[in-house]
Amino acid sequence: MRNQYMFGIKKKLKLAIVLSMLLPIYAQAVIFEGYVTELYASEYGSVAFKVEGGFPEAVVQQCSSFNGFGGNTGASDFMKSVLLAAKVSHAKLRFSMSGCDASGDWIKVVSVYLL
Repeated sequence: MRNQYMFGIKKKLKLAIVLSMLLPIYAQAVIFEGYVTELYASEYGSVAFKVEGGFPEAVVQQCSSFNGFGGNTGASDFMKSVLLAAKVSHAKLRFSMSGCDASGDWIKVVSVYLL
């Protein structure tokens, strides 16, 4: 019985190791820091911003019609509040980006941290 239990744990451990090696392939989030220089919000809940010095070139190349903004078309109220606070206070912002949004016009921002 104990050997079966140990065999099950070893199988699960091997599976976890393989999955952790594959995770970077699917989760290509990039973390970047900067100051918000321009802020955009729409009546439909979208929010976007530009950062001082621009976004990293490697991320920009992913978006076919990139217009200088990073944002989220389905942003939470909290994300909008953090972006507004960063703009108003001139505080540094850390954010993670993954893919594109707004039909390729924006870098998709998935999380924000007010520093």
